[in-house]
This record gives sequence, C-alpha cells and structure tokens, in this order.
Amino acid sequence: MSGAILMPDCFREPVASRLNHAFTLLSREYEIHRISNTGNVHTRVFYQDSDECWYPLDDLRRGVQAKVEWRLRNELWAEIERKLGWRPFFPASKARRK
Repeated sequence: MSGAILMPDCFREPVASRLNHAFTLLSREYEIHRISNTGNVHTRVFYQDSDECWYPLDDLRRGVQAKVEWRLRNELWAEIERKLGWRPFFPASKARRK
C-alpha cells in the first residue's frame, strides 16, 4: 500500500508510513500489555461489508490480487489466440447453439 495513513489526533506520530506501521502505532497505544506491538494488519484488522458481516482485510487484498491475476491471464491468453489465429470471436447473437 502506498501513501501515508493519518492517525488520530492523540497520537505522537501523526502519520504512519504503511498499514502495518499504523497497526503497530495503534497496538502501542491500546495494547500496552503486549511485549511486542507488531503484527499482520491484514489478519488482525477487520472491515464490515455490505452484508453486515466482518471480514479480515486480507480478504480484500486477496480479492484484488485475484482480479489482477485473472485480467493478466485473460489478456495474455487473448494475445496468444490472436497470434495463432485461434477461436475467432462470434457475437453472442451469432454464437453456435447446441
């Protein structure tokens, strides 16, 4: 993730450089009983989705990665098909029916 994350006004460090850095700063403030204030923000922080359920941030990250991988794979395969002359495009109305 790029860019700065603005922290609440009460924090000594007003800006975190990364999402995990923000997690560390929050942990130092609110989990003072912990010896180490590091952790993986993607597995320990949750977001509420439109279905009113809570999910780990990692679900969002994996979803974005999957979309990028699918798009890349489809673009690469389309380029291979174009070069080899495979599978000509048929509009849906002219597609062969079984």
